[in-house]
Amino acid sequence: MQHPLLAPVFPAGKEPLPPGMTEEDRANMLQVKKYQEYMSTGMESCLGKMTVAGVFGALVFTLAPRLLFSNTNQVLLLVDSFP
Repeated sequence: MQHPLLAPVFPAGKEPLPPGMTEEDRANMLQVKKYQEYMSTGMESCLGKMTVAGVFGALVFTLAPRLLFSNTNQVLLLVDSFP
């Protein structure tokens, strides 16, 4: 008999399911949990952070001038004003 003040311990993957869920739902939840863990591990890694920063940095440098200066004459005036 288990001590009444201790939380019950279940083997991994054999925890009791919430009411209304089936064993098929358990398999789906475990698969979702596995992919969620892969995504969080990838985003926490240095390589993942570097890739995201590089992609967004490249987008900012290529799209920002187009969004800021919709008229090409404005860009030419700015270039001519520098010594």
